[in-house]
Amino acid sequence: TNVGLVLEGLVMLIVSLSFTGIGSIFNIIHFIILFICGICVICGLNLIIAAISFKWVGNSRLREINETIQTFAKYPATIFPQIFKITLSLIIPVGMIAFFPAEVLLGRTDNLYFLPAILSVNFLVLGRFLYHHMIKLYEGVGG
Repeated sequence: TNVGLVLEGLVMLIVSLSFTGIGSIFNIIHFIILFICGICVICGLNLIIAAISFKWVGNSRLREINETIQTFAKYPATIFPQIFKITLSLIIPVGMIAFFPAEVLLGRTDNLYFLPAILSVNFLVLGRFLYHHMIKLYEGVGG
């Protein structure tokens, strides 16, 4: 099912690029970098959720928590209060999933977008580290 989502996203990207007139090659490269960082956030979040499930026995809500966190990526960060924008950009950088790349597509680039980009890669590294750490602690079903 995720392959279909990726293909759908690529088609939407191609269509939107034809209508937005993204302009310079710098903006295209900027968009690609932010898009990859968004993938890093999704992978990091999924790794963290998977790592938690090794020890949390009653983890039936983990998937719902993950989906709820990613739901915030569907909305522009500008509609949220400032403290929430900081959280969506710097702590759990879900703004990198859609908001920041969309801003670049709309021509509203900002060099400050690279700070959440760096943090999103760090988020993936954190998720990978936590996952491998929890695998080492895994003792069997039941935590």
